Amino acid sequence: MNAVQALVSTFIGGAGAAQSGFHTMTFIITQEFEGYVPVIITNPNTANISAGAEVTVYRSTDFGLTWETTGILSMAFPRATAAAQIQRRDVYMPTGWYLVSVQVGGGVASTWTAQLGTAWVVTAYL
Repeated sequence: MNAVQALVSTFIGGAGAAQSGFHTMTFIITQEFEGYVPVIITNPNTANISAGAEVTVYRSTDFGLTWETTGILSMAFPRATAAAQIQRRDVYMPTGWYLVSVQVGGGVASTWTAQLGTAWVVTAYL
């Protein structure tokens, strides 16, 4: 087998969460070795923000029928300091089924956008 690197675009361009809330996205990587999935957070207003976004990943071991009840905190973003600030972190995921939950904090005038970007996947050819 020869390892091959490929880019795989996301089906979710982004979704908003007002004030304090959650946004959950899925990522499924089957028959490949691993993937690096960028999580991109944008906050157009910094008024009353209490904290940066936190990303928690939940895995399924039965092809998405059930999910872990305790996820792994994959990353935390710092509190945004400028309007329209774009923050990005990559989440490493080996083969499997995942829920990626983004929690945002505070701001009555804030609307956050969370999205999964184009994943960098390492796969194999025979």
